Amino acid sequence: MPRPSTLVDMGAGSVYAAGALAVVLVARASRRLFARRPIAAGAATATATRWRHTLTAVREGEADVPGVMSRACNMPQKQPGQGAWWDPGDPSEGWENQGETPKEKRPVKKKAKPLNYAVWIARKGEVPGILESWAKASDTEEKQKLYEAVAKANLQDLIIWALADPSVLEGGGGLYMLPPRNPQALIFLEAVDGQINNIHHIAVSPTEITSGVQAAVLGWMDSLKPKRCVIKRPQEMTLFGIELTSGTSGAKVSKGL
Repeated sequence: MPRPSTLVDMGAGSVYAAGALAVVLVARASRRLFARRPIAAGAATATATRWRHTLTAVREGEADVPGVMSRACNMPQKQPGQGAWWDPGDPSEGWENQGETPKEKRPVKKKAKPLNYAVWIARKGEVPGILESWAKASDTEEKQKLYEAVAKANLQDLIIWALADPSVLEGGGGLYMLPPRNPQALIFLEAVDGQINNIHHIAVSPTEITSGVQAAVLGWMDSLKPKRCVIKRPQEMTLFGIELTSGTSGAKVSKGL
């Protein structure tokens, strides 16, 4: 025979039934709420596509959003007179954008004009022998006397420069530390001070009195600017066909000669 339900049992059952009913009602209300604004399948697809395109543009740099995109115009730029954007106190470095930063213009170096003379300092001990050989090969008595007189002169206080036409040298024109060949001309020079050089003698090989040697003598004298050359014996230049121009190193003929 079944036991009649007590008051406690009836109370527990009522609570359970009330809870289940509340759950059902909440579920129905939620379905009604979300069912009021249904999202069509086409709209959802369009929204997803639009977001995907936006993300693609951001990724590929197609948009133009300062501070976000990868275009050069959106990159941090170094301002004139300021340091790098990450270090304002360091003006020696800046942001470099490939293809955006103008290339630095380098000064174009002009090629130096080839020198028309080759020069070196002659060994004083060898000079008398050179002059004597020139005297023997001389074609005129005047030249022979000049060579012999200079060979016997006191050369201790003079600098003897040996010159040659650069066209006969493999190394071309310029100053040589060692003699590249036998000299074609000799110039006996006294450095008076920082402004004046006295040229006491000029002698040219009698077998090599050419336009190239004559130009080498004048070109070397011109290279001594701004110092002036005073020609002590201008008749020696005339003897070897060297014509002194007005602009040659400010050279002038010594007075009284």
